[in-house]
Amino acid sequence: MRVVLSGTSNCVLKGRNFKGHFKRLTSSWKKSLWWSWHGTNATTGDTEHWISSNALSGGLKNVFEEHPAITYFQNSSYGASGSIALGDHVQRIDFSKFDFCILEYCVNEEILISMEKSTTDNAINSMCYAIDTMSRAGCVPILLILPSSNRQKIVRSFEEALHKIFVARGVPVFNGYRFAKRLIECGELSFSDLFADPMHIQPELAAFIGAFLVGQMQQNLACHNKAQLVMTDQTYSPLKFVDHSAIETIEPRVMIQRRSRLVSLELLVLQPRAEFTIRLPSHLEVIGITYNAARSIGQLIDCATGDVFHTIDHGTMFNMSRNFSIVSLPVDKPISCRDGEIKVKFVFEGLQLPDRPPIGLELFGFVCRSKTEIGNCQVLVKQVFAVDLDKVVSDLQVVRLSKLMKPLRFVSHGNDVA
Repeated sequence: MRVVLSGTSNCVLKGRNFKGHFKRLTSSWKKSLWWSWHGTNATTGDTEHWISSNALSGGLKNVFEEHPAITYFQNSSYGASGSIALGDHVQRIDFSKFDFCILEYCVNEEILISMEKSTTDNAINSMCYAIDTMSRAGCVPILLILPSSNRQKIVRSFEEALHKIFVARGVPVFNGYRFAKRLIECGELSFSDLFADPMHIQPELAAFIGAFLVGQMQQNLACHNKAQLVMTDQTYSPLKFVDHSAIETIEPRVMIQRRSRLVSLELLVLQPRAEFTIRLPSHLEVIGITYNAARSIGQLIDCATGDVFHTIDHGTMFNMSRNFSIVSLPVDKPISCRDGEIKVKFVFEGLQLPDRPPIGLELFGFVCRSKTEIGNCQVLVKQVFAVDLDKVVSDLQVVRLSKLMKPLRFVSHGNDVA
């Protein structure tokens, strides 16, 4: 079974608040937790004693990396990014090599929409582009909606749109908010007990979800029903990612290699007052930017109009504690191509603070959208796949997980961002 994970750092939990507590847990508690996860395949009676301490402390991603049923796994995720990152991710994934792609973008996208940095329509356009691309390549999409601790009672327009547009057409989804409600109804936990910090669920809960999804994918492959490519009436405009190789600078190019646990990238380093030209086909417009948030601050100006089309403010990521935090975000104002190019100036107004990194921009590239092309989203569907995956988890499994998570309510909650 071959699986690709496309999402944000919410899928890559480090478990920093959980590790110390995990060491204090008794071996019997750990064994009980392992045993409860075997219920993933409760309908078949299968048991697989494989989950390690690393999977527990690492959460969702580590389960996919370690599960013996997954023969090939690729993680394509950026931290603190929205669905605009799909413009980059989709072009770097060969979906023909995978059976399933798990898409997780809700946590950050809902925040961007609430801050009016993104819109539900734009986010759905990105998802359509990704789901259509992978479906045509023979890869089955699965939606994963992970919750955040501060959005339980807030309208989540992106989540609603995903259910209305994709789930209604047969795309399976695991809705973390619905599953959290079932856990809370057991009476052992509050909603806040499910989180290691405001943006990340507890690692062992993420590991449970990961193990459950693996079980569902295994059952799906065991049924040799042929998947059906369904044409929908949902339209979208294709995306394209343009990396720094399409950017021409006046000054000699300065490049730097950055690495994190998520990705290794070569970035173009720009200093204030630097001017550069983006070479693009004329039918494209720039709608997103991918850069190193730990070493970037300033404004991007459209030289043709003098207008600022994107501002990178002092943020929590712009600090000396780490040197690489790759993010992909919508630009403040989309900018259209003129005669095959866009001329841009990078500027900064303000003072260099002593406790902050040097002023500059470490740029990976831009996400573009076609202004002329429109396609119909196709969805690869297997009828044997349950659509609402979180509802497939048995009541007994939910009760066991609730009881086994109860000791974690004493773990302190941090203030990390996604």
